Amino acid sequence: MPIPIHLDLDSQGRVIPRDDPPRTLNNRTKVPPGESVTFHIPGGSQGGSISFVTSPFGSSPKDKQFDYASPDPHVIPLSVPNGSLFPYSCVIVDSNGNQHTTGGGEIEVGL
Repeated sequence: MPIPIHLDLDSQGRVIPRDDPPRTLNNRTKVPPGESVTFHIPGGSQGGSISFVTSPFGSSPKDKQFDYASPDPHVIPLSVPNGSLFPYSCVIVDSNGNQHTTGGGEIEVGL
């Protein structure tokens, strides 16, 4: 079952991952190698995208930037070492058409 990352807007309108113990705390989500990830945006939002400079999912352009509802699987390869960190940024378009950007999030590979 994929590990969900729920993106929310903080009090300043920045996009951050919601604390969701035990996997997501303080803007960091731990994902074991071989596991998949899904991103979820706040209800009522019109859309969003996720971007990585270096992606834990691979090196192709579709692994580095994708729509939050992308049908492509986002799986951490077994070859990615435990402890590796992958910062990402997000854009969410809210129900009023306003664009919000990330306050920061990371995927940490590990158990």
